[in-house]
Amino acid sequence: MMLWRRITCAITAAAFGMGLVGSVGETAHAKTAVSAASCIVIEAVTGEVLYEKQAYEECPMASTTKIMTTLLCMESGDLDTEFVVDTDAIQVEGLSMGLVEGDLVTKRALCYGMLLPSCNDAAGTVAVELAGSYEAFAAQMNEKAAALGMTQTHFVTPSGLHDDAHYSTAYDMAILTAAALQNETFCEICSQSQAKVSFGNPPYDRGCKIPTSF
Repeated sequence: MMLWRRITCAITAAAFGMGLVGSVGETAHAKTAVSAASCIVIEAVTGEVLYEKQAYEECPMASTTKIMTTLLCMESGDLDTEFVVDTDAIQVEGLSMGLVEGDLVTKRALCYGMLLPSCNDAAGTVAVELAGSYEAFAAQMNEKAAALGMTQTHFVTPSGLHDDAHYSTAYDMAILTAAALQNETFCEICSQSQAKVSFGNPPYDRGCKIPTSF
């Protein structure tokens, strides 16, 4: 399990636009082909930096924003109680779970929707359910980032849609990923490539999987 967590830390953060690449056994002296502009490999438990390239350069973190959104959702508890989605929260561009007005959904289903197909309507629904608005949820995200020591990060959106004030670094995102991997539910979802989730009015099972283009 410990080795799996270490490797998953590398794999999860690799989805970050700036990337986290390589394997646990690499060091800064190893020859590593890196196409990302900035990247880092850390030991997930100790935080030891094993490899880095411009890891402290601020840039957009895109959909890996959902690591923070999912972590806050999981930490809020009560993952299996159904609630009605907010109509405005699901009106977003990008990938979608297919949530529509009046749907019943659970936080757990939304976590699957964020971590597997990276759905923006799931992230928007979480933000409004937890905080009442995107702005209030962004404040929660930034508070959590500060608590984790993410000193070069500022969140604006729950999904990662572009905003000039929405940015992080490879190092900060590695810190976030390592923290998220301490959550058993996060690890459970990340260990799957596909799953069934239930939502709708009335709810019914739907397929949920990582897109083949990832």
